[in-house]
Amino acid sequence: MTITWILFTLMAAFMQAWRNAFQKQLSTTVDVYGVTQ
Repeated sequence: MTITWILFTLMAAFMQAWRNAFQKQLSTTVDVYGVTQ
């Protein structure tokens, strides 16, 4: 049970970091409204 939570937390953190990096990359080519909508 504990290892499931550990894996879930690590995966969520990784996805959050990837999403932030992707949004920063998008914001250089798309305006703010295109990124947030």
